[in-house]
Amino acid sequence: NSSLSFRDDFIANLNNLKCKKIILLDACHSGATVGKRLADANQLIANTPAGTITITSSSGNEKSYEHSAWKNSSFVKAIKEALEEGKANTNRD
Repeated sequence: NSSLSFRDDFIANLNNLKCKKIILLDACHSGATVGKRLADANQLIANTPAGTITITSSSGNEKSYEHSAWKNSSFVKAIKEALEEGKANTNRD
């Protein structure tokens, strides 16, 4: 029912920050994007300013998976496990 503009709502606001940026984009239903809109979205992400990394939960032809037991998506579940539970630090350094 609603959407955000990657360029206008994310990049425009982040450009003023003088630091490296990581955007974690849990784009549910991104698999529904087709045709020119998909090409435009891929081009926009590819042209993100230097110092900004965008990681998406799925590509344009994939669906993001959610499970009611997790109360969020598998993307968010993996990030929470990695950062909150320390599973990203496999060598404990």
